[in-house]
Amino acid sequence: KTAIPEISGASRPAMLRFVLPCDLNQVRQASQTAHRFLMEQGCGEEILSACDLALVEGCNNAIKYAPAYARAQPVGVEIISTGEQLEFRITDHTPGFDWPEQAELPSPESESGRGIFLIQSLMDSARYLRGKGENVLVFRKSCPSLGAKNGHPDARLDRDHLVTGLLEELSSSYESLAAIFRYSADPGHSRDLKKFAH
Repeated sequence: KTAIPEISGASRPAMLRFVLPCDLNQVRQASQTAHRFLMEQGCGEEILSACDLALVEGCNNAIKYAPAYARAQPVGVEIISTGEQLEFRITDHTPGFDWPEQAELPSPESESGRGIFLIQSLMDSARYLRGKGENVLVFRKSCPSLGAKNGHPDARLDRDHLVTGLLEELSSSYESLAAIFRYSADPGHSRDLKKFAH
């Protein structure tokens, strides 16, 4: 038998691959599946939170902007873990769009446009590859071991604190919105503006 030569630097990373029906109601289960995989890889809570949010935003956009003729085609999700870096790939069947170099945070009144900003803020890198019939969103996040290996723990710590602050702010905003929706849905409170404002 002839031995197959090894390519220098080759690795066999852990990988999770699944398809997601083009249905927003399925995104939560997909996020939980990815979360379990990332936990198995030894990701810390801050990395997990950032990856969870970026994955949900990416999947939501892939489903939300799929045209009617593409609704029967599932969204493809791949997560690759090398032990030093996580790579996410989300394949959609939308018409695609031009990925901005640096997304701006939309105004508080805007109902959309936050997804790209969040992904770029939470991930180390992100790009969008447009193709014929399908597109692929690729984003990457370094694991804590990579920061220690490269001798940059301080920079890593600063970035993790920034991400933590952003996640806490987002969580608080979502809780406030949920409370407002619940309150406004109650007919008994709809006319008491002072109580509503409080």
